[in-house]
This record gives sequence, C-alpha cells and structure tokens, in this order.
Amino acid sequence: MSKVKYLLLPLLFVFPLIAGFMEIEIVRSANDFEVVSGDFVRVFSDDCVVWGEPGTPQILAEALQVLIPQGFALTDASIDSEVWRPLAEGVPFPAQSPAILSIPSPMIAPPTPSDYRADRWFPENPLLGASSGNMSGFSIGSVVLSPIRWNPAMGICEFLESARITIEYAPNTSISPSRRTPHSDRHWRESIAGIVINPQEINSYSFSVDPSAFDYAIISPPAFEHHFAQLLDLRRSWGLRDTVLITTDIYASFPGIDRAEKLRNAIKDIFIEEGISFVLLAGDTSHIPARKVFAMDCLAGFYPDENEIFADLYFADLDGDWNFNGDTIFGEIADSIDMFADVHIGRLSLTNTTQLAGIIGKLTRYENNRSEHFANSGLMLAQVLWHEPYTDGAIFKDDLVSNVFPDHFDFGRVYGSLGGDAPTALDSMNTGANFINHAGHANIAVMCIDHGSCLFLTDMELLGNFDRPSILYSIGCWPAAFDKDCIAERFVNNPHGGGAAFIGNSRYGWGSPGNPGRGYSEVLDKAFWEEIFRGNYTLGAAHDLSRARYVPFAQWENVWRWVIYELNIIGDPATGAITGFSPIGITCDVEGADVGVRVERLGGAPAGGAIVSARDTYGLIDEAMTDALGFAGLSIAGGVPPIIITARLDGEGVIAETLWVAGSAGFFRWGYSPEHGFDDGRADSGDTVEVVF
Repeated sequence: MSKVKYLLLPLLFVFPLIAGFMEIEIVRSANDFEVVSGDFVRVFSDDCVVWGEPGTPQILAEALQVLIPQGFALTDASIDSEVWRPLAEGVPFPAQSPAILSIPSPMIAPPTPSDYRADRWFPENPLLGASSGNMSGFSIGSVVLSPIRWNPAMGICEFLESARITIEYAPNTSISPSRRTPHSDRHWRESIAGIVINPQEINSYSFSVDPSAFDYAIISPPAFEHHFAQLLDLRRSWGLRDTVLITTDIYASFPGIDRAEKLRNAIKDIFIEEGISFVLLAGDTSHIPARKVFAMDCLAGFYPDENEIFADLYFADLDGDWNFNGDTIFGEIADSIDMFADVHIGRLSLTNTTQLAGIIGKLTRYENNRSEHFANSGLMLAQVLWHEPYTDGAIFKDDLVSNVFPDHFDFGRVYGSLGGDAPTALDSMNTGANFINHAGHANIAVMCIDHGSCLFLTDMELLGNFDRPSILYSIGCWPAAFDKDCIAERFVNNPHGGGAAFIGNSRYGWGSPGNPGRGYSEVLDKAFWEEIFRGNYTLGAAHDLSRARYVPFAQWENVWRWVIYELNIIGDPATGAITGFSPIGITCDVEGADVGVRVERLGGAPAGGAIVSARDTYGLIDEAMTDALGFAGLSIAGGVPPIIITARLDGEGVIAETLWVAGSAGFFRWGYSPEHGFDDGRADSGDTVEVVF
C-alpha cells in the first residue's frame, strides 16, 4: 500500500462500550495505476487484484484491512464523498473466468455486447463488500473496494481520487489466548501491524505475557514421540518454548465427531491456555488426520475428488464452526469461519522415523547454513501457462526477481519460453539453491518446465543437494496433495537432497489468462515472498500473512476461497527462511545467573532485533530480543550446565553461539567475533576467542 494514502480520522464512539465507528480517508493519484493500451485497455495497480464478471469490463479490487478495537468487530461499512478523475480511454479488456492451470486452452470470454453498449458505470458502487475476522486475538475489519470504474459505452475509465469510508463496529467475543510468551506477543503484534492500515491501534491491545507459556507444539503419533530432540533443540535456539502432544492422548481427552475435530479442539485448547503460535503436524494422513473442505465446484471433471480440498487451515483457523450448518461438508459459505489463521500450521507428510530423522537433519542443515553463496542463491522455473491468450510464467518470475527479492540474490532461470527443459531444471536443483520458485503446470506426480518436459517423482528422490536443502514454492496443480503420493512429499522426504520445505497446492492452481503475474495462485506466491522479506521470515508467518491479505476476497463461493484453502506447508512452520548473509559476533557478560549479551555485526555495528536464547539439555531457559544497541539480558537461573547461548539475527541465516559452564557468583566474559576469524559457531584451531575474567 505504499502508493496510496489512508488517513484514519479520529475515533468516535456512538455509545461508550456499546458501539462505535471510525472513518478512513482515501487519497490516490493517477500515478498509482498502470494503463496498458492495445486492442483492449487494461488497468493494473499494486495491491489490487483483477475483478469482474466474465465478459464485463475488467475492474480492480483492493482489500483495506483495519484493526478494530479489542473486544469489538466490524458490523457495517459505507462510502461517501467520492471524487472520480479521468484515467484512460478505449475499449476495456473483458474480465475472464479464473482458469485451472492444468487446462491447456481455457475458454476466453469476449465482451458481452449488452454490457459493452451500456451507458453506466462498472461497478456502480465502488464498495464491493465488508467482513470481519479474528486473527490470533486481533479483530480485523476488511473492506473490499474498486478504485476504478468503466463506462464501456463511452469508453471512459475513471479512478477514485478520494473518498471517505465509515466502518461501524460493536462488541464481539472471539477466541483469544489467556496468556502468551514474550516471544509470541512480539511475533503477533509485528505480524498484524504489517497487514492493517492503522498499526498504531496495536498498542491498545493487551494480553497477559507469561514466559512459562508455550510458543511451539509438535503433534506426534506415539511411534515418533522420542525422535524430536534435535528439532526441539533447533527451535529453542530461536527462543521458542516447546511442548509435544501425542495423538492417542488427544483422541482420549478431547471431544469431536472424528479424530480431525478432536485434534482441532486440542490445538484450540493449547492456543487459548498457552498462546501457542506454531504447530507442527508430524505425520501424513495415516498418522495425523486431515480435513477435506469445500470452496466451490471447479467444474473441471477430471477427478472424482477434485473438489475435496485437503486444507490444514482447518487446524489453524480456530474461530467458529467449520460445519456450522451440520451437513458434513466443511468450509462452506454457510459455515461460520473467518479464514484467518490463529496459529501457524505445517505438516511433515511422512510415515516412519527414518524419514523423520532425514527431515530433521535437513532442517538443521538449512537453518544453520553459514554459506554466503547459499544464502543469496535462488532458482526460477517457469512455463508458458497458456499460448492463447499468451500467458508466460517467466514474466511473473522476472517480476519477482526485479521487484520482490533483494538485489543481493543471484538467480538461475530455467524458462520453457527460452528453451529451458526438465533436465536443465534438475541439474540446477541439484546445486542446492536456497529458494526455488515454480510457475508452471503440475500434477500429483509431475512438475513441468515446458509442454512435454517435466520433473517426476523419481527425480525428486534422486536429488543429491545434501548440504544445501532448498525451500520450494509452486503454483502448479496438485503437487502438494498430501493425501496422495505427491511431488512435495518426495522432495521433502528425500534424505540425500531435495528440500527443507515445499509450499504448494493440494488441488488445482488457478491463473488469469492474459494477465501474467495477476493470476490467483500467482498473487499468493508473490505475497508470500513479500512477507518473507518484510521480516516475517518464518514460513508459517509468511504463509498465513500472505493469505490473510486476500481473505476479504474469499467471502463468496469463489476461486479466492479455493486457493487460500488448498495452499499448505509441507514442512515445519517455524522454519526460519534464510534471507541474506550477515556474520555476527556475540559477547556474554556473566555474573551469577544474569547474562548480558551483546550482538554485533561484522565491523562492530550493533545487531538490534536479534533473538538471543539460553538453553540446556532440558529445554529453553530464557530468551530476549536485542535493543538498538545490540544488548539483551538473560537469566540462566535453574539451568543445568552446559548452557548454550545463541543469537539469531532475523532470517539472515547466521548464528553466533557460546557454550560455557556456570561457576560461582563471580563475573567473566566470553566472546566470539567474526573479526577474529570466528564465523561457524565453534572454537577451532586457529580461531581467536576473547575471554575476560
């Protein structure tokens, strides 16, 4: 929303603590829009999606999300004081039906003659809809607005230069955590502040903060219970306090019509009681249940179960009833869900402890990788999605490289439109790029680069990038259908290579013919990487915040509902994506049970915002975030030596760590610094380690 000015006018209560309203002023300029002329005129704008009934003039839709005061929810919205200005002239491009990526020749909607002869505005009212929701205890009001309008008979497009939106709200009770750790409290405040237009309202929210609450939970079948020690230690290095829940205990303790509902009720309970932020489902559908949900009838007719979307959002959106109308079809419009995630969910879709050990090893190698070359590496894979109208995935991938990923990234590109093929893509994947992004056709067992040139299940199994596991995001159809033997599972479960995570669709991906980069799955793809590089570098946060931006468009039975449901993380939602390379040093001043930690960048600049933690063999002892001067204080009271002090700076993929044995109540200082050649978290021969007593 960098181009558009939103002014939140002073908050007014109609009746204290009963109802109230707020007003938003919108100010735009013609420079906020891109006009593409030709046989038809297309209008685009950042933060907007294409919209309109097929055959009518294609317009734009924008979601404005407002943080409502705590304890209230949006009840209504209206618009007035509209000022419209000329933007473009010509014949408007007709809106197209969403198209399944697997369909080679989608139906093209021509202009509807009666609509194009109509001397009226499309849309007649720029306010397209309003809705309310709750995201992890924060009340969000959403307004869907069209900032342009077309009169096709006159061939005129206007933009909304200014307007006033009034949002009304009333008391409401939604689920909210009774307490949170300091880590989770920081996490959600920063996350929500990034998606609403009035982030200052965050300060009015109050939650009980308790360091003994939990941040991270693993849901495990009994067979895997004792195999998570290495993963839990990794999560503690990020300052997360953890717990493990066993499925048999859940099924015996929580109500529900089936195991999936019992599991959701268990997650809801630990969210309310402990303020949990991340939940890892450790097992495929034979070990951990899943829920099939309904968004709409896709009308493809290829598979009998194509409308049965496997959606782990069922375990993340804890408000309301996913089967409110009691008809056994979950997630319908008639059911009472808001589609905002209250916790971050990911799934390790595996069947045995050998696979589990392999995945945990990959997660550890990925998150502790200290190679600058790896941190800054990427691979773009793209296919021409449709030849008529021409829609090349490469255009979208190049847009991501130019406008989303930081300049320090070095991307390989394998594009079907430039002669790229599956063998070239496989060779490139074997080098082990940090991030892989795919825009092309796919299915359960294939992922394509060009028509007739695809990667298969066996290719995923034979990848050998052991020391450089990747994170892969695909917009293709069905690659993450974890109810089947799918590409994503083979990619993540490969113990010798492949990836630490796969973000993809459990059913059909969707595009917009003739609008490269503007398709529905593409929009979520771009939003995911935008969130990663805005500082929401854990996969779960980027996944849920990117989807949350488009939840306002999913309040109807439409394709937005579909793409939000079907997108899942095959991996750990707490995985910290590596977003750059920045060596850091750590100095610990230890006096009794108090540890003063200073974290510095290479050259001595303070590393503010770093997470520092203290842990022993038994769990997390304490965590904190460094201030602007790079300082944080920890207490190691109750810790059992050896105690590990770790610093992690955002998603820059580099840690500095010191191991010491507690002594008397005296004072000593132990520091590691990259200036002395220390950059791997370990004191080796040739390193200089400064120790001051």
